[in-house]
Amino acid sequence: MPANIAAAMTVVILVAVIVEDLRFFRIRNVFVVALLGCFALDAVIGRRAEPLVPHLLFGGGGFLVLLIMFARGWIGGGDAKLLTSALLWTGPSDAVAFSLLLMITTLGYIAGAHLAWLPAREVRGRRTIPFGPSISAAWILLVVFQYLDVDRSQNN
Repeated sequence: MPANIAAAMTVVILVAVIVEDLRFFRIRNVFVVALLGCFALDAVIGRRAEPLVPHLLFGGGGFLVLLIMFARGWIGGGDAKLLTSALLWTGPSDAVAFSLLLMITTLGYIAGAHLAWLPAREVRGRRTIPFGPSISAAWILLVVFQYLDVDRSQNN
């Protein structure tokens, strides 16, 4: 039960990220720091069966790639920090699942923006969308699936 606290807090923060990024096209650092705190709490509570080092290495490696993407203007700074936090949470063991969920949520957002159901804006002649809602939605789905899997394995 205590492990669910970190997951629930993570989901609440991610919902706040979605609202903030949809309204203002920004992700505040306080959300990223809070998500990192949730990861630390989750690690301390001991829900994670795998070692922590692979998560740290995976998140750190992802951060380096995302830093390059940010420097080239391919991704926003808040998105890079949020995605780094998500990679830290997922680690290599859930990377494929998270990537698939991220692809689905991003394509869904693109479709919604194309139909003018979701916000987008013009930046230097290009139409852009906030990436935070897609990252957050994929992360929320991953957390839900992780805890459904944990509950199922505990009941067997």
